[in-house]
Amino acid sequence: MTRSLPTRLLHLLIAAAVIHQFVISLFMRGPGSPGQGYDLAFELHEFIGLASLGLFLIFWLWTVVRQREAGFFVLIPWFSSVRRQAVMQDVRLHLRAIGNRQFPHLADLSPFINAVHGLGLVLATTMAATGAIIYVLMGVDGTVNGPGAAALVAHRALANLVWAYLVGHASIALLHQAKGHAVLQRMFAV
Repeated sequence: MTRSLPTRLLHLLIAAAVIHQFVISLFMRGPGSPGQGYDLAFELHEFIGLASLGLFLIFWLWTVVRQREAGFFVLIPWFSSVRRQAVMQDVRLHLRAIGNRQFPHLADLSPFINAVHGLGLVLATTMAATGAIIYVLMGVDGTVNGPGAAALVAHRALANLVWAYLVGHASIALLHQAKGHAVLQRMFAV
């Protein structure tokens, strides 16, 4: 199933924003960096981070109203025992396929795959939100104290998880593509 234009566009913008944030974070100077203040790269990181938070909020709203694609509660199944059971059953099917040395079948309606996508979105949204908190609470001299300091610690810790998710997500997509599952065409076809 090809994704809707809003889903494809939001996915592309979010992917570009997340990749940008990680690449620029490798050489920017921000709060707590050695040297004086922060640089233009950090200011760009702030701007794209705030825009990313807006993209995530729009995406989450889109998951509530879209009709033919995974909705909010499919991506966040943890509040329903029926949905949690479906995820666990799907995990068992994936593990059984891997145990039989088969590549798990890709299904648009896979509860496990949708839950993993939901977790990635929650992680990245939380990272953008902690970045916004840091932005709001940062002093003019670049110092971050109190709740801002806690947000900075969380932001940096989440960065490692989002890196792992990004690498894993892209790797699995490329493996599926190599197996002929055409995931990239379904997500990015015009």
